[in-house]
Amino acid sequence: MYRLFRHSAQRWQLLLMLVEFLLLVASVYAAVELRFWGEAGAQTAFGKALHWRASLVATVLISSMASLGLYQVTCGRVGWGGAAGKA
Repeated sequence: MYRLFRHSAQRWQLLLMLVEFLLLVASVYAAVELRFWGEAGAQTAFGKALHWRASLVATVLISSMASLGLYQVTCGRVGWGGAAGKA
């Protein structure tokens, strides 16, 4: 069992965080691609530090979701509707 945020984390929680992190990074790349569609010069100028910016955005959003309790296992008898309501 892994320790995460002073609680034991199950493997599926870590997998969920990793998948969400990768999706958030991919969404930043997709947003830049769509924003600078056809402007190759602006896209390369903005994209020089894009990997740092994308990972920063994903890290901030994942830590925000974790601090709001999205990854808690002990939600009581809330069920899927209550867990979806948290999101």
